Amino acid sequence: MGYRTLLDRNLTRAFNLIKDLAVDVTLIKISKSEFDFGSQSATTTEESVITKAVWIEVDEQIMLKSATVGDINMYSGVSYQGKLWKIVEILKNDGYIVILKVEI
Repeated sequence: MGYRTLLDRNLTRAFNLIKDLAVDVTLIKISKSEFDFGSQSATTTEESVITKAVWIEVDEQIMLKSATVGDINMYSGVSYQGKLWKIVEILKNDGYIVILKVEI
């Protein structure tokens, strides 16, 4: 077993151990708009991914597992507790965890 697999397993274990500190959030992918010149109508597609995250309320930051979200640059916002938060900055992305700065 390589170190990457070992780290990923332990990170999954850590998220399981913190139980209620890890909350479900919905990551919203950047919308794609297409325009049909024939019908002169625009269509917008929006996708989302539900994942576990640790929400740091004081600094308005969230921590996610990289393996569950993939390329974090594909997302424009986070939905949590009925509010839509905009991703302002990627503070850390080391291939294992992602820490995001968010704001309403």
